[in-house]
Amino acid sequence: MRRLIGGLGLMVLCLCTARVLAGGDCCEKMAKAGEGWCDTCKHGQFYGISVAARKLYDALAGVSAKDSGMDKCPGCAKAMKDGGTCEHCHVSFVNGKMYTSSYAYALAVGKPATDDKIAAMVEHCETCNKASKSADGGYCSECKGGFVSGRYYQGKTAYDAAVNAHKVVSKAASASEKCPDCGAAIVKDGKCEHCNVAYKNGEATKG
Repeated sequence: MRRLIGGLGLMVLCLCTARVLAGGDCCEKMAKAGEGWCDTCKHGQFYGISVAARKLYDALAGVSAKDSGMDKCPGCAKAMKDGGTCEHCHVSFVNGKMYTSSYAYALAVGKPATDDKIAAMVEHCETCNKASKSADGGYCSECKGGFVSGRYYQGKTAYDAAVNAHKVVSKAASASEKCPDCGAAIVKDGKCEHCNVAYKNGEATKG
């Protein structure tokens, strides 16, 4: 992977590079959006994390909130409108999408460093400037926000959640190279029926 100019994060180097240069390729769109899956390359990324298993990407990817059919639930309807999580259904909403993985949602709430307001803040704050360009990101106590993989998270709670989510999803991406089912189970705090292993907070649970 290589760092994208302007703090967009890390881009997956695809086998279809020639098509990217030609324009109109899904990998180019994926790089600009910060997440996506390329059917040609059989590879994807999720906000700075390289994803090699389609099953893991599908577990992370958000679906259209409008088409989710969850508006019949009062908690979901409110979260769909205002953003946030329905504690009853355990799904989260942001930017018109519904996420079933809390880790995916924690990363999705961030805004790209290229956002006009974020870019202006970065320009006038040395701490934010360094954090936005660092591979490790960082938090600015003065601006009350931090960066993770080139995305900005407002508030310590959102930032800490994003840091943890990045670790868990990165672990899932690594595990999915051996077992895609384990990768998907990790980001859902679920169980891999193939390996008979359950996960919680990115770790295999005892017993």
